[in-house]
Amino acid sequence: MKRQEESDYTSEKTFSKKDFTKNRLPKGEFELCVFENCNFSESSLSESVFVDCTFSNCNLSLAHLDITAFRDVKFSECKLTGLRFDTCTEFGFSVSFKKCKLDQVRFYNMKIKKTVFEV
Repeated sequence: MKRQEESDYTSEKTFSKKDFTKNRLPKGEFELCVFENCNFSESSLSESVFVDCTFSNCNLSLAHLDITAFRDVKFSECKLTGLRFDTCTEFGFSVSFKKCKLDQVRFYNMKIKKTVFEV
């Protein structure tokens, strides 16, 4: 029987048109996953790990990112208002943004020299 604090591993799965505002995305590790047209507004992604994932046309406004790991994650045409990337895990932090709405986003003390911001 799996203990509740253990996290799940999900690989190569597509999440399409999911609303995670009422039922959060299960805490875990996501590798090579695609999230398209999903709503994460004000939901928690805390303590999850995203590796080589893509978020496309998603709303992540005011989502909680405490101790969240983003490693080679691409955001495309997403709404990212009020995100606090400065609360994410710094180890391996690597993101890119293409045509995203990035209002009031915080990267305080983050190493983002190689981060791509494409309009």
